[in-house]
Amino acid sequence: MLLLVVGVIVGFTVTSIGAQSTGELSLDVTIADHRDGVLTWLARFVNVGFGPLVAPALLLVSCAIVWQRSRFAALSVAGLTIIGWLSVEAGKVLVHRMRPPAATVQALVVESKPDSYPCGHTAFAAALVFAIAATMLLAQHSTRTVWLVAMPFIVIVAASRLYLGAHYLSDVIASPVFAAGTVLIAVAIAGPCCFAYATAKKAQQRDDTAAADRPDAGDRNGDGESTHPTTRSILRPATLARIVHGS
Repeated sequence: MLLLVVGVIVGFTVTSIGAQSTGELSLDVTIADHRDGVLTWLARFVNVGFGPLVAPALLLVSCAIVWQRSRFAALSVAGLTIIGWLSVEAGKVLVHRMRPPAATVQALVVESKPDSYPCGHTAFAAALVFAIAATMLLAQHSTRTVWLVAMPFIVIVAASRLYLGAHYLSDVIASPVFAAGTVLIAVAIAGPCCFAYATAKKAQQRDDTAAADRPDAGDRNGDGESTHPTTRSILRPATLARIVHGS
């Protein structure tokens, strides 16, 4: 909750001061003066891929694939990502910050609504990362690889928004703050139940693995011998005699 409050306060502050006074407008202009063809293509790709139309579809498909292996992981990642992503909508409504002036920053994507703070694209990337990390923690797995791969991923998405002239620096910095704050609240509320479920599921998997290693453990006769017709039991003299005499 503290992160969300801080995020809103910072939003009000930078909006009241103005992007020109904070130096954020100058930063956007400087970036616009040093654009490159390849970087422009990459930024446009991120703009579409993590936009409000494509991003939910990608999340749905990814979680559908994960569902085949772990329903818990699929539901957890999907739910936490959506919660973290949508949290920025409250900030957009409350702060009501105008987008960078398109002509001044030579914006490559035109956004005219007063919803610059926080950045939705960056929020989705951050929420996805935090959701995966939280899910792995609940499932008692290491998150080191997630952070090593994901942090540059968030930075790339954030940088692309500045590159396109769609946001200010504080917009993209605030997005992970909002996403993290919301995901933490969700985990604090549902975490104990999720942790208990993940622990029970893991114990069940261990039991199933142990049972698979002893396929005939539960099918033994009174002499302690397996009732399954294994190769070893069939080749015993007594068994061969019963087979021959039809008994």
